[in-house]
Amino acid sequence: MKNYSFIAIIMLFSGIFFMSSCKKDSPDPTPETKNEFKVAGQAYSLSKGYLLYWGLNSDSLSVDWDVLLVSEGVYYSADSVGGTGQALYLDLNGSSNAELSPGTYMFANQRAVGTFVDASALIAYDFSADDGVEYYLNTDVPGGPIVIKKSGLTYEIEAGFNANRDGSTVNQPVTGYFKGQLNMLDFSMMRLAQKKAIRDRLKLIQN
Repeated sequence: MKNYSFIAIIMLFSGIFFMSSCKKDSPDPTPETKNEFKVAGQAYSLSKGYLLYWGLNSDSLSVDWDVLLVSEGVYYSADSVGGTGQALYLDLNGSSNAELSPGTYMFANQRAVGTFVDASALIAYDFSADDGVEYYLNTDVPGGPIVIKKSGLTYEIEAGFNANRDGSTVNQPVTGYFKGQLNMLDFSMMRLAQKKAIRDRLKLIQN
């Protein structure tokens, strides 16, 4: 019994030493991905997001969802948008009326399940004055995909697309990442004209 106990103690301390050694030799954890988007190598932080529900599309199969991710200082509601900062906009078409369906979204000229039809990035943008730097989707070489993941109420969004700066034909890659809850706004009862007016207000025109 004595020998058994002695061996057990040695094994216990050996195990502790081994785990301690492994811990020291293990690499540092990968830093958490930041909520931000990048244009031309420059990063812009994002602090919150909105999920805009527009209802069933004319194909009677896909559902129109917009994602609007903004920086601190920008606010958005069913009635108004204001503040100055950055924004990343994605126009997606999912398969569910209840949520933005997780999955991979590829560019298409027409709305269908699993597609995005528009995207843009706004930098140092004054929403009250409609003034700032604007990058719009380059539909000739749109890029992609946009990947949506969801766990509980938390969305994880990875976006990639090509864009032209307003007034320029120079193509710039845009990448974005956001993880967090999205504030949902229901615009499904609005007429098409109202929908276009709201998107015009954001300089994000896509019917």
